[in-house]
Amino acid sequence: MKRFLGGLVFMLVFALAITTVSTSISATSANKGVTPQSVLESYLQAVKEQNVDKIMSYVIDERDLTVADYKEMMSYEKLNNYEVVKSETLSDGTHYYVVNSSYEGGLVKDVPLEVKKVGTEWKVNINTDTLSSDDNKTLQQGSDQYYENAFSIIENQDPVMKTMDVLMWWDFSKRQGGKTFYSNSKFSVPGIHKYVILGIDTQLSTKPNNTGINYAVVRKGVLGDTVWGTKYVKGHFMGENKRIKLNGNTMTFKGANLRFIPNAPGVYAGIGGLDW
Repeated sequence: MKRFLGGLVFMLVFALAITTVSTSISATSANKGVTPQSVLESYLQAVKEQNVDKIMSYVIDERDLTVADYKEMMSYEKLNNYEVVKSETLSDGTHYYVVNSSYEGGLVKDVPLEVKKVGTEWKVNINTDTLSSDDNKTLQQGSDQYYENAFSIIENQDPVMKTMDVLMWWDFSKRQGGKTFYSNSKFSVPGIHKYVILGIDTQLSTKPNNTGINYAVVRKGVLGDTVWGTKYVKGHFMGENKRIKLNGNTMTFKGANLRFIPNAPGVYAGIGGLDW
């Protein structure tokens, strides 16, 4: 009886070892063809197909966007074609790409993206570095009428232009330096000239000597932001009502948010309004 039990235990241990090895080989085989660029290509194809579930499975987006946000972005930014035009290995676990992308409505832009190793998987990583990279370039703006129509059907969309000469207000506190965030409301550049005015009343941080924010007028998209114009403002002040010109590349720009990228380190607060 003891010999029988001993033999049974040996067979179970052997079977378990074989199963473990088999599972490991299967997992290795399944991952053998997966590369950072193949993951990027799969992500881009999912964006083109507007498959939100697949998009979410491939991406880490530091903009803290929801599924509803992705669906809204794809309602006005529909990817038609893409091509990887630059590839660079930053480290064993991080690869950097620039993707030339074209969209319904005529928008064409270069978009920088990272692919990063997370555990045993590669993920497309949209972060402050890619959002603010000089490789992010709008090559063709696209049709104003296309975006006018697209935004007119989005529920709860702010008016294209407010009745007063202030496009939007901001008032934030406890924002972490080095992390991108956006205005709560959307607006559109009204078509008067190629600039808007940052009316900044307050810009403070817990690191006064390092206080500074990069302000940008952007339209959020699945691959990253379409940037109309940017302005870096350095300084630690309150109640000064500074008026600073932020230049853009066209006279109109629909469905925009104001993007804030504050210097790291520090915790930030700010109050202001965007005039035209």
